Amino acid sequence: MRISVALNPETFSMLRELSNRKRQTISHVVRTAIRTQFESEVRERHPEAEIYADFLSSREHVIVGVEL
Repeated sequence: MRISVALNPETFSMLRELSNRKRQTISHVVRTAIRTQFESEVRERHPEAEIYADFLSSREHVIVGVEL
């Protein structure tokens, strides 16, 4: 999906610099920034989600299904 966004010269310069430094397209940098912002806000609203994510990312866990 394509969108159009108006940026001031300073913001566009920062975006172009990030793109060049990371050797990624501007589109990729924008997608990554949006995803990062979204995930940050989810963690703020649900701090326990970060605990679970850290736990699961360590790969030292066992998933047990329990029915009550």
